[in-house]
Amino acid sequence: AGSAAAPAWLSAAFPGHDWQSLRSCRLHLDEEGGAGLDLEASELGYLIDGVEEQPGQDPALCAGTVIIEIGGCSLLGLEEEVLEEAFGGHFRDGAQLLLLAAEELRQAKAAREAQVRAGPQPDTVLEHGSVLHAYLCSGKDFDALAQGTRESLERDLHTFAERAGVRAELY
Repeated sequence: AGSAAAPAWLSAAFPGHDWQSLRSCRLHLDEEGGAGLDLEASELGYLIDGVEEQPGQDPALCAGTVIIEIGGCSLLGLEEEVLEEAFGGHFRDGAQLLLLAAEELRQAKAAREAQVRAGPQPDTVLEHGSVLHAYLCSGKDFDALAQGTRESLERDLHTFAERAGVRAELY
């Protein structure tokens, strides 16, 4: 197994999240087409409950890990029936799997849901007009941006502000 870059669909679902446990590996099947995996369908993908010794899976395939993609097909957020069809349609020896630790995925999902519940900050009316707060990401994720990315974002915002005749700042 190896570390993996987050695919576009995962980055879009969890903007700014830096995945620590994201791994990829290949699925191994025995002569009868079995993988020796005890899987539980969930809204996050297939949670691995157990792994048998045969046919000898990659160590990354272990209990507490979620299969979030198989053969390039995302499994995140699918209803159980659709999940089974998607997984079954790509289930073959050598299929590329994308994995995340279940706990990290649950925490990211909870943080995303908390942000959605909090919603954008209300406009604040000042004597010279209105201020619009546009939520981009959490403060933690903003602070974690690479310096070059942050500088680029600040330049783009400055250009927008000049053209629109407004004051804009990142915080």
